[in-house]
Amino acid sequence: MEEKPAGGIVQQSDPLKDNPERRKQVEMDLLKMGMSPVEIQKLMNADASSITTPVASQPVMSSKPAAAAMDMHAIAAAAEAERNAKLLQRVNELTEKFPEFRTVSDADLLVGEKTLREAMMLRRQGKLKEAEETCRRGIAVNPKDASGLELLGDILQDVARIEEAMAAYRRAVQADARRSSAEKKYADLLSMQQHWAVVEVEEQGRKPGYSLLLSLLLPGLGQFFNGQTGKGIFFIIADVLLFYLLGYSPYGFNNAHQHSGISTALIAVVAAAISVWGVSAWDAFVGAKKHYS
Repeated sequence: MEEKPAGGIVQQSDPLKDNPERRKQVEMDLLKMGMSPVEIQKLMNADASSITTPVASQPVMSSKPAAAAMDMHAIAAAAEAERNAKLLQRVNELTEKFPEFRTVSDADLLVGEKTLREAMMLRRQGKLKEAEETCRRGIAVNPKDASGLELLGDILQDVARIEEAMAAYRRAVQADARRSSAEKKYADLLSMQQHWAVVEVEEQGRKPGYSLLLSLLLPGLGQFFNGQTGKGIFFIIADVLLFYLLGYSPYGFNNAHQHSGISTALIAVVAAAISVWGVSAWDAFVGAKKHYS
């Protein structure tokens, strides 16, 4: 066996990081076991640096740009982990607000089933508020009805109340561990929320380009897109004034046709129009980068 000299440290890889599906399943299992979201995040995001193996020490090449990139990645990872922990904590709080499980009579079972069928019909008719209220009444009668809890999650997801929908799906799984459809919906929503920040950043990165394109089409539109109404109105008024000067005033193209020549006034007006066009486009692009950064 080859001996490894002491002095250096090598980190061992984390198998869960290479298997997202397995990581998701482990998180679900830990939630079912009663661990808090914060504890799960600390456990799942624990760095493998605490498990080390001695190896031969080697010189480490470092640079300021590389160090800065590592810092940015660390900050982004920490922010995402904190956001995910808060999300799971919020879902946990909402889950605890559901009625406690209890044994119900046959009469209550029938009432609960009838109420949930009514809620399902209201949802199909698009009456989501009434459907939610009816569904909650059915759950109050039979708190351990996994199908009713999943239906409530579907209704809440229809109205974009994602955290409440996740709590309903999670409660459905607690009511019936075999409720795989509710478990999948919960996992899908959790994954979507965890990656939403990345999508949002990508979309924000496109906004300056949109603003620039609008201003090139018509000065002032980019400012309106950025929410800078005052600047937008200013550039629109400038557009109208320059259009009048070029098309209808003695300083525009009419004067050039009449005198068969290009006057100094026409050159000045054209230069002003080009300047307004360029300034508007640049201002819209810079404004968008500041506004959406």
